[in-house]
Amino acid sequence: MDKNKKLNQKINTNQRHKKIPTHWSPVAPLDEISLKDLSFAKGLIPILIWCALETLVGKMLGLPILDNLQIEPKRFFRAFANFSEFIYILPITSILPILCFYTKRLYMNKQLSARMAQNLVLVLSFMNLFFLFVFRSQNMNPWCGLLLAIQCCQSSFKSYSYLKSLFQEMHRAKDEEHKKAILEKHKQQGTLFEFLNFLARPWLVYEVEYIKRQTIRIGYVITKILIGFLAGFLFFCSVHVGFRILYIDESPWHNLIQKMVCIAIPSLFLWSMTFVTFFHSWLNVLAEITKYAPRAFYHYWWNATSLAIFWREWNRPVNAFAVRYIYIPAVSKGRTKFTAQLIVFTISGMFHEYLLYGLFGSFNFWVLLVFIGQPVTIYFEGSLKGLASKLYPPALKISTIFICLSFLQIMYISKYISLHPEEIYQPN
Repeated sequence: MDKNKKLNQKINTNQRHKKIPTHWSPVAPLDEISLKDLSFAKGLIPILIWCALETLVGKMLGLPILDNLQIEPKRFFRAFANFSEFIYILPITSILPILCFYTKRLYMNKQLSARMAQNLVLVLSFMNLFFLFVFRSQNMNPWCGLLLAIQCCQSSFKSYSYLKSLFQEMHRAKDEEHKKAILEKHKQQGTLFEFLNFLARPWLVYEVEYIKRQTIRIGYVITKILIGFLAGFLFFCSVHVGFRILYIDESPWHNLIQKMVCIAIPSLFLWSMTFVTFFHSWLNVLAEITKYAPRAFYHYWWNATSLAIFWREWNRPVNAFAVRYIYIPAVSKGRTKFTAQLIVFTISGMFHEYLLYGLFGSFNFWVLLVFIGQPVTIYFEGSLKGLASKLYPPALKISTIFICLSFLQIMYISKYISLHPEEIYQPN
């Protein structure tokens, strides 16, 4: 009886795999994961207990851990009002991606060779990244700079994927008839409106066919916007808590351990609100507006049992892009799994530095170093066996990420304070 039940479950799983596109996971439904699920607390509770113990120990040592948690709504709304800078620049960042669209059209009409089209799209994608350096002046609102960096990154990734997806399908084609059918399908679906819709969709890998919603749920959109606005306000507050803690001492290395203890909880809050604002709210709003039915933007990263699983589940759009266009090509060329992971994390670290340049207006390279160290850590935890594995439980593995986040927040905020002392307010 048990064998028949397992066999039926296996058949049902295989059927789901056939119906669902390759970039999906059978455990990721069309509707987003509900945070009301009881499994949400399974992996989060140990981290919260760790934060509570850290707070208790810090208070026993007399450290000002929660003394700087002051909320100032005026600062948030003043920064939010300056987002008009980003709105003016947004149409300009769409010029080069549109040129990539026409490059693909020229290739499909046999007016460009495959190598010329691929090189041209690659150059245009990199040129699009330089918009940030052109418009990110020193007096630009940091939050507008961050949004501009995100926009430049995602439009460059999507421009590259728009053409590369066609090349990958052509490479997998069995014969010339199959190639002609693929070209015809891309010609029919490859309209300028569909490309602009792809630029707005919350997924970085281009798919000619995907499941669409029939209607837009206005109430759903409004709810997600309100949740994202509230989470964004709390995110803003957690960043300014870091400024309040670090403004006294410009040197990031002075009393570093004490600073990391004091800023650990705001850092955890920062990470959590980033997740709610961007992945749980904003991406679902974009998906609903563009009628994009799949909602596999994240999975149960809080229940991850290893760092490798955590990075796969935390940011699925970027993970899908990295696996398809960086990891798999590296492995197919004979690179080892570790080398491919190192390449992926190095490129990811470079783009995270790019995003932080949009926010802070300067490079610091600590994020790049932390990302380069991730494959080494993943290899180390995979080699642990027996008692050593039990001494390094999953909760401790994930907690190291938040420890790194505290260190990075200290380094970047301290450098920003040293470069912009006139913008830092004195706490009451």
